[in-house]
Amino acid sequence: MTNTFLTPQCLPLFVVVLLGALPGTAVPQDATIQSELEALRKQVEELSNLAVRTQSHIMVDVEYHFSNLWFAGRNEQWELASFYLRETDSHLRWTVRVRPVRSIRGGGSVDLQPFQQSIEQSGFVQLESAIEQEDVDEFEAAYRRTLTQCHACHQATGFAYLEHHIPEMPLSPLMLQPE
Repeated sequence: MTNTFLTPQCLPLFVVVLLGALPGTAVPQDATIQSELEALRKQVEELSNLAVRTQSHIMVDVEYHFSNLWFAGRNEQWELASFYLRETDSHLRWTVRVRPVRSIRGGGSVDLQPFQQSIEQSGFVQLESAIEQEDVDEFEAAYRRTLTQCHACHQATGFAYLEHHIPEMPLSPLMLQPE
């Protein structure tokens, strides 16, 4: 069971409250509390950086799932296609949670949430519909439109050279061929 109460953001406060509640401990002065809180914040940030994968690592997962989605849909393995679409969506959400705003070389920044929401609300909805209808032609068209949306995000964030294409071979050893 996950403890949602003791989040990294709540940890410094929890430690201060706990120390103040121990018998025989005096409540430190404001300056001491602030110093301890700042030290704890830095420690939590350092630990968070160790535990979180970078956005580029998560995007490799997105690419893996999205590539395998192509083969599952093309080969009419609709249940597997649905699985890969859900995984792609899940990992795309994760990458935006890790880094919701991307700094651009030369200055400025781009909010990634509108791109993620656009892909979800159009590209993924169209893919899901094609999968539910088991329509290969519509699946291929929706996949290509979604690739275009992905590239729009890459262009906006200064990564236009990361232009994805229809994959030539699956990245997974799973059976992605028609039976």
